[in-house]
Amino acid sequence: MPTRTRNAPARKTAPEKRTSDELAPLARYRRAVDYLAAAQVYLKSNALLEEPLRPEHIKDRLLGHWGTCPGINLVYAHLNRLILRTETPVLLITGPGHGAAANLANMYLEGTLGEFFPELTRNRDGLERFIRWFSWPGRFPSHLNPGYPGVIHEGGELGYALATAFGAALDNPDLLVACIVGDGEAETGPTAGAWHSTKFLNPATDGAVLPILHLNGYKIANPTIFVTMTDEELTALFTGYGYQVRIVDYSNRLDADCDAAFAWAHEQIAGIQQRARRGRPDERPRWPMLILRTPKGMGGPDHRPIARRSSSPRTAVGSRMNVSGAKVTVSCLNSRGRSCGSSVKKTCPCPRLATSRSRSASESVGRPSPITLTVMPSFSKRSSSRT
Repeated sequence: MPTRTRNAPARKTAPEKRTSDELAPLARYRRAVDYLAAAQVYLKSNALLEEPLRPEHIKDRLLGHWGTCPGINLVYAHLNRLILRTETPVLLITGPGHGAAANLANMYLEGTLGEFFPELTRNRDGLERFIRWFSWPGRFPSHLNPGYPGVIHEGGELGYALATAFGAALDNPDLLVACIVGDGEAETGPTAGAWHSTKFLNPATDGAVLPILHLNGYKIANPTIFVTMTDEELTALFTGYGYQVRIVDYSNRLDADCDAAFAWAHEQIAGIQQRARRGRPDERPRWPMLILRTPKGMGGPDHRPIARRSSSPRTAVGSRMNVSGAKVTVSCLNSRGRSCGSSVKKTCPCPRLATSRSRSASESVGRPSPITLTVMPSFSKRSSSRT
C-alpha cells in the first residue's frame, strides 16, 4: 500500500503546532511566486496593477504554460525549506518544459537573477523589467535553458530531465538532485528508461536523486495515463522500479503534508548513504520518490474548471485582445488569500511582494516583505546557485 502523507506519524523535529506556525511564511511566499509567474506570462507592463488593465499592458503573444507553474513553485518552496533546515546542497531539475515562468519567479524573488542581471532589482522598476523580459526577444525564452542560473537542462524537449538528474548526482556525494517529472513527460520512452538509473547509483560515492512525479492531470492534448491510475497501481509500478513511494494529495494541508514528505525523503536518503559510507550498505537500496497530486493551474481563477480543459497546460485564459481573461488570472492571483478573489485590492496587488501603495516611498513598492525573505536560503546555498 502507498505511504500516504496524511497518515504519516508525527516527527519529533516538526511538531504539528510549530510546523503550522513555520509554514505560514511559506504559503505567503508561494502566493507571491504564483503571481509573478502569471504576470510574466500575461503582462509586459503595469506589473503591480496600479492602473486598470488595458490591451497595451498585455503581451502581444502569450507563451509559457501557466498550468504547471503552481506545482513547480510548491516544490521549489519546499526545497528551500529543506535547505534551510538541513543545509543539504540541492540542485533542482525541472522537467515540465515551458514552466520557466515559475523557476524565474523564484529566482527573481530570492535575488538570484539580480546577481547576474543587475537591472532586475527587487523594486517597482526591476519588477517591470522582469515581467517584460519573459518570452521577449533577446531576453528570457519561455522554456528553461542552461542560460538561467542553476539550470543544466534544456526544457524545450520532454523526457530527459530524470536522466540528467542522475548524471548530475554521479561522483557528487554531497549533492541531492531533486527532479520534477511532469505526468505528460513521464509517458515518454527516455523517462521510462531513466527510472532504472538508481541501479547505477553508489550511495557510498555518489549523490542522490529525489524524483517528484507531478500528477496534475493533463498534457497538451488530453489527460495523462498516470492520472488514471489508482494509488495502488502507482505504488506497485514504482515499487517494481525499486523506489519507496510517498503520495501527497491536494488538500488544505498541502504545505504541511509536503513538509512531512520532503523531510521523510531526506531521512531515507541520509540513512541509505550513511549505511553505505560506514561499510554496511543495503543490498538493494530503495530510494525514496514522491508523487505529488495537485490540480492544473492550482490557485488560479476557479482552477477546477480550468484543470478539466486540455488547453490548461498553456495560457488557459486571456489573450492580447481579451483583456478580461488576463485580468481574471492576474487579479485573482494578486488578491487571493486562502481563496480566490475577483477584485484588485487597493493596496499593492501582491501584498507579499510589497508594502501598501499608500506609503509615500516608492522604493518600498515591489520589494519582498520581511516575512517572505525568511523562507529563502542565502545565495551560496540556493539551488539556483549550484551551477
